Amino acid sequence: METIVKASRPEQLLAIVPILVGVQPVESAVFVAFRGKRSQGALRISLPPDEHEPASAAAAWAIGTLCKVREVDSVALVVYSSTGSAGESGSQLVAAALHAADRAGFGVREALWVGAEGWGSYFEPESAPRPLALIDEALREHRAEADLPDSPSITSLAEVRLPPAAYLAAFDGALDRFDPPPSLERACDEVLRILDEHLQPDAGQREPMPAEHAAALVALSHSPVLRDVMMLHSAFGNSAFGNSAFGNSAFGNSAFVGSRLASEVHSRDIARSVLPTSHAEDSAAYAEALELASRLLIGEGPRPDRARLGRAIEVFSWLAGAAKELAAPALTVLAWLHWTCGLGSVAGEVLDRARELEPDYGMAQLLEQVLRSGKLPEWAFNPDA
Repeated sequence: METIVKASRPEQLLAIVPILVGVQPVESAVFVAFRGKRSQGALRISLPPDEHEPASAAAAWAIGTLCKVREVDSVALVVYSSTGSAGESGSQLVAAALHAADRAGFGVREALWVGAEGWGSYFEPESAPRPLALIDEALREHRAEADLPDSPSITSLAEVRLPPAAYLAAFDGALDRFDPPPSLERACDEVLRILDEHLQPDAGQREPMPAEHAAALVALSHSPVLRDVMMLHSAFGNSAFGNSAFGNSAFGNSAFVGSRLASEVHSRDIARSVLPTSHAEDSAAYAEALELASRLLIGEGPRPDRARLGRAIEVFSWLAGAAKELAAPALTVLAWLHWTCGLGSVAGEVLDRARELEPDYGMAQLLEQVLRSGKLPEWAFNPDA
């Protein structure tokens, strides 16, 4: 359901910007896109290292990206910086952004700055900084009118909801069941069964997840093949695959396990180990399925179901909290799920956690490259889809 909050004053806009981008911006510029009076999303970029040529390039990229969003007609810009004098940090970026916005035909609603001790407008350089307490007050007003997220930043993963000692003992015991691991076919069946159960619309009322289910997902996520199954099935279920060659197959989603941003396993080997022989030998059908999966993984295709994505994010946030030192794959799935929502900043924070656990984890490195390139899913540019 769409949440509507009114932001007629600058501090009201500043109060919701962190919620729009999913993190509390630090040393960043945030571009908020509008269609009429409605926000169509926000784009956060890090402040360029110096205030000359990189600023103009960053501004041009940001405005150019917003041009892809359907029917955007105006923008608001907010610079967050704890260094420099009030309103000075980011001034070159703001000037470049105003120029790029004018060339794109965008109106500019606001150009604001937020510092360590106050905030203000680039359009009113002589005005004294206004207190940050005004932003906090505006946020309280918004919360009184609408149900908003409690925190815009991933500062801690979801806590285990059973007493840690009792739950973790059961979790550790359940992990033993996967040494040695089951066959890929059986493992894939188990992943799909567990995800289908816990991603149902009423799944949030059946918590916590049994330790056996959590252990299965955490253990099996360490297989690159099954991790990709988890990513695609968490976001799309079977809905995106109904017209594919494998859409009605018992191994439908398994057809896509070989496609990653950079495959580590030969797709033919995966097809033969997971799919029925008749499908494995159908190279044209397999290639079709592989192509579809590859496109979905890089954000090309139908928009995932938003409610399902929300439930999947809850599941993998909780799994990562329970898995602790084994959490890198679950965190990587979680980062990708956030990215599919257009929350690249949140995805970046989650990937940092995954890389802390396993610095050389391949999929985390690949997703990090995607984030650094500034790529967003195609469906992020069509908020109405």
